[in-house]
Amino acid sequence: MAEELKKEYAEILKGYLQSRDENALYKVSILSRKFQEARIDPDRILEMHLEVFNDIVNGLPPKKAVNAYNAGFEVLLELMMGYAIAYREYVEMHKNLYDMAREFSEKLQEANRLQELFISIISHDLKNPLTSVLGYSELIEARAEDEQIREFARKIKRAAKKMSELISDARMYSKLRQGVPQEEFKEKDVKEILSEVIEDFKEKASKKGMEIHMKNGNAAYKVLATDFLKSVFSNVIDNAIKYGPPDSKVMVEIKDEGAFWKIGVRDFGEGIPDNVKEAIFERFVRNDKRGIKGSGLGLAIAKTAIEMHGGRIWVEDADGGGSIFYMTIPKLQHSATDQKDSEPANAS
Repeated sequence: MAEELKKEYAEILKGYLQSRDENALYKVSILSRKFQEARIDPDRILEMHLEVFNDIVNGLPPKKAVNAYNAGFEVLLELMMGYAIAYREYVEMHKNLYDMAREFSEKLQEANRLQELFISIISHDLKNPLTSVLGYSELIEARAEDEQIREFARKIKRAAKKMSELISDARMYSKLRQGVPQEEFKEKDVKEILSEVIEDFKEKASKKGMEIHMKNGNAAYKVLATDFLKSVFSNVIDNAIKYGPPDSKVMVEIKDEGAFWKIGVRDFGEGIPDNVKEAIFERFVRNDKRGIKGSGLGLAIAKTAIEMHGGRIWVEDADGGGSIFYMTIPKLQHSATDQKDSEPANAS
């Protein structure tokens, strides 16, 4: 079975390197499910890719080999992303079976163990070759005399960094799905966390001629939270910068909503269609914009983390254009279980 899949992958990869036809990426995403169904380990998939790729580029001139390596990396990334999605669906299927019948509990535990093994492989074994890719691409960029080869090296480096960020996001998402121990929840101030995030993103915003403004009073906005709350704000503000037009603003505001603090982050972009307002919080889904980079996990991480804190996250259209992302977090003196009775009236 493995050899058959290897041959099929070789045909797709070879065709893509010759034509750059994006239909090949669709084919490889379908093929990834076959790899998952055949229980082929991710490290074996990497070996197959390298074996197939080396056979294809053997004997090519350096320029063409570097160019092919960059294109082949895109195919590999599509394969691994498809594999991750198929594997998550496999795990969720077993969770549903567990909910319906207790006798499937042992199978669920095994599925969870395999899930963690998979995430571990991604975060460790895949990081090692990525480190090598980054290192060699930097060497090529530094030593190559041909400007075109240096540009190829820069593209490889950018692609490797993108994959490294995706791996980090996948690991964070997996940890959140497992749950965080109660002892990690500490007293924190929402305003202080937001101020740190805004300071972190000032440089990125300024490169687009954008400014980030926070509107709130002098009160303390105390909550019981983990360090993941900062990731929630980071993902939402980062999105506002990505999708906002140059020379615009990102507006951040904290409001008192009874038992909750309500945080709003507004951009002045094109807005989000109603039919995807809920879907963007699912994994590997984002409002499609050409030229916008991202793993597709940012808002899924934000949703999982905010719900872990007893709050909610949603998006609404802003008056005059753009979008507002709202988040609610229980105040320190209130139990997170009060969310149901005290939810803001306009939350949807």
